[in-house]
Amino acid sequence: MSAAAPRGFRLKNLLALVFGLLAMVLAAILTLLISRHTSHTDQQTVQVRLSSLAEVTSHVLDIGLYERMHDILELASVETLRQYDSNGASQALLEKMRESMPQYRWLGVADPAGQLHVSAGETPGADAAAAPWFQEGRQRLYLGDVYLEAVAPGRRPPRLMDLAVPLYRADGQLAGVLGAHLSWDWARGVESTMLTKARRQAGIEIFVLNARGQVILAPVGKEDTELPPLQQLQNNSHALTWPDGEDYLSGSFRSQGYRDNPGLGWRVVVRQPVDKAFAASKQLQVYIIGTGVALALLFTLLGMALAHFLSRPLAELAQAADRLRSGLAVTHLPPGGIFRETRQLSASFDHLLQDLRTHQGELDELNSSLEAQVSDRTQAIERANTHLMSVLEERGQLMEKLAELANTDSLTNLLNRRAFHERAALEAKRAQRQNSAISLITFDIDHFKQVNDRYGHDTGDDVLRQCASACLQQLREIDLVARFGGEEFVILLPETAQPGAEQVAERLRQLFEGMVLQTAQGALQFTASFGVAAWSPDEEISTALQRADQALYAAKNSGRNRVVGFF
Repeated sequence: MSAAAPRGFRLKNLLALVFGLLAMVLAAILTLLISRHTSHTDQQTVQVRLSSLAEVTSHVLDIGLYERMHDILELASVETLRQYDSNGASQALLEKMRESMPQYRWLGVADPAGQLHVSAGETPGADAAAAPWFQEGRQRLYLGDVYLEAVAPGRRPPRLMDLAVPLYRADGQLAGVLGAHLSWDWARGVESTMLTKARRQAGIEIFVLNARGQVILAPVGKEDTELPPLQQLQNNSHALTWPDGEDYLSGSFRSQGYRDNPGLGWRVVVRQPVDKAFAASKQLQVYIIGTGVALALLFTLLGMALAHFLSRPLAELAQAADRLRSGLAVTHLPPGGIFRETRQLSASFDHLLQDLRTHQGELDELNSSLEAQVSDRTQAIERANTHLMSVLEERGQLMEKLAELANTDSLTNLLNRRAFHERAALEAKRAQRQNSAISLITFDIDHFKQVNDRYGHDTGDDVLRQCASACLQQLREIDLVARFGGEEFVILLPETAQPGAEQVAERLRQLFEGMVLQTAQGALQFTASFGVAAWSPDEEISTALQRADQALYAAKNSGRNRVVGFF
């Protein structure tokens, strides 16, 4: 009579339950962690991108204002405008100026009493004596903030900016005031340039506020949009609910001015709806959740299959043991285990001991096979680790390359503006510690616009590259050379006083003057103007840079192709 089967859990049911629960818990935890990390990382990335776009837009607007001021100053230097009372050349000049620069809504010249004698464009009236631009323009170069032009009811008033500069006769007497109304449409062009098609599709919008916090530029159709308080826009570390009830990620940047233009205190605000900013992240979370559920189901099925695979040999072993105990012939014994089937095996162990000894060699062979498998797995893990280290090394090299690109001007391979200021600040601290001198040189190519207009922008780029190459060859390794934009370059000379810097500048000036660039239109020669200033240990590098810029302007105003030191 056979013994009764002992009680206990069924192994295949227990393994299926444990594998399924573990797989579901693991999938849920991984999904939660990955989703949170992805959301946090995406938010930081979007906010950095929006803040960077706000900063770049602010810089472009500042440069645009500087260029408009430069246009007015150059126009004021034309002798024809001071002779407005003797011929019609002034009128023709202003008309031609308006045709070439349509962003100017009006250009005109008023005499010292405020009467308009020359006017091109939409004339604001015959008497400008009470106009702010005339009052300010009698004394200095004037740049007014954005304002709304008075128009007939029912029309949307255009936004304008006033520019003015005094005109002096040869004897130093005031000849009149050159005034201009600059259309705010040029700022809309900056917005269009900044907002690429991809950015617009992503819902990114740009607002510009004046120093009083009033909106002076907004997306088309959203000119009346109400913005959150300024202190909330400045703290852009999280999503912000705007007065329209929508949640946005935002970045802002206050105008810093450009060169000798301190700016008008504008603030650029860039926003993006949270739902569009996180659209890719949410889609990724859906994929992660779906993958987690699929993996949980797969592991559950694998657990059931493994449980069935493990329990079947044990059941067969128990049956074989029962047959041995009953005296029946058994050709082989399957692998053994525990749980209820193991208890059955224990009840028959004494009857099978002799037979198990005969199979000891087979167990040894099985153990050897397992060791070989462990060795193979170890080698596979080592190969995987080697591959991972290679990937990490390539990633480090890529990060170094990205850092180099972020600090280098792509055309000339010189330092860009941001990298120059960072390096210059370090040089200033070193010079303060060592009580050593620093000098700055600023220079730009004379009449560079004429080079581009006559020979083409590719030739202009060749001129810039030739200048950059010449600087690198002539200067020391410790000297800093940077391209600030356009045809403007800056050189920082450590351990060099101003007289020595002026000698360096003169050597470069002569080198540029002697260069000949062969083009399809013939040989091209060019010159450059240089400004030199010394740095004082009790000031910022930017202060010395402003003095060098002033010396550069003096060099250009005194005939160009020369070196002028600041005194």
